[in-house]
Amino acid sequence: PLQEVFDYEDRNKINRQSTSFCCPLSAQALGPYPKTKSKEMIFKELETDQDWSEAIALRNTYNWTHPGSIAEARSFHERTKKDRIDIRYAGRIDNEIVFYGSVMLNKNAGDGTYWLTLSFDPKTDRSHDIFTEGVQEAEKRIREFGGKRSMYESRGEYTWEKGILEQNGFTLDMKFPYSCLEVDGCPCDLHPSVQSFAEYLKLNPDDGLHKIWRLEMDIAADLPLPFPFVETPFETYTNFILDPEVDLECKFLVLEDGELKGMTQLWPSQINPKLASTGLTGVRRPYRRQGVATRAKRHSTAWAKQQGIEKIFTDNEENNPMYQLNLQLGFRHMFDYEVYSKPC
Repeated sequence: PLQEVFDYEDRNKINRQSTSFCCPLSAQALGPYPKTKSKEMIFKELETDQDWSEAIALRNTYNWTHPGSIAEARSFHERTKKDRIDIRYAGRIDNEIVFYGSVMLNKNAGDGTYWLTLSFDPKTDRSHDIFTEGVQEAEKRIREFGGKRSMYESRGEYTWEKGILEQNGFTLDMKFPYSCLEVDGCPCDLHPSVQSFAEYLKLNPDDGLHKIWRLEMDIAADLPLPFPFVETPFETYTNFILDPEVDLECKFLVLEDGELKGMTQLWPSQINPKLASTGLTGVRRPYRRQGVATRAKRHSTAWAKQQGIEKIFTDNEENNPMYQLNLQLGFRHMFDYEVYSKPC
């Protein structure tokens, strides 16, 4: 991995222009910042358009590699709150939103686990206090819902989060290396056996969606996860995948000999069209080690290149063979996502 250091202003340029930044971020660039006493935060659910605008701006500052749109976030929230608890709220100091959080029931765990999503500006001198109060507020809400366990994915580039999580009783469960692919110059080509979800559903209107759901559940069941996997109900999956904010042209299936063998998904940023993230990629057990995932990934990268996408981000569990495949395809490690959990 490259050792170049990028400061926060360098990284925030990703929302405005294409820059070359695929490298680990050093501790010097990431903090720690001096701990100062913040004024008390007031937490309240998001209500107005302005609330959502400020909250998503914070989310995009924290998760700078995949900036998302307000419409995307609100659509996801409206969809998920129908069959699971999904609360979005902000933390304010002097009426300024400085924290955006959500707690959502992880129905794929089936054991009362809730995911925490915490966003804030990590470069401010009060970021430690904001993060600490945000974690504690999320835990309080989960306990009120009767949750059994809190789970949080920390971006390893913010090295000081680890200490705060451990001080609050969280323990590390898993690591997921986070990597970046510079699309220009990487090996990629369109493959005739790969087709988009949109194309497959057009050709198979009666049972195509159910077959895609079955494929995804078969693949997800073998993912290394910090909890026993519970399938997403077909109705819930249907509501998700057919949401207007989900682009089915950039989700791909490998169809060979009449069998759906594997898939890969791209999620282009709605804010910066030069960026995309990879979603679930996998292959059914009988067809592994036959180049299926490679064909899918090369095809999706070729599609991305045609769309003008310059960088693709992805994460994999550190011992997952897919991580080694990504490195072979040109991805470069940046930092690790670290999954922490705590009993309620």
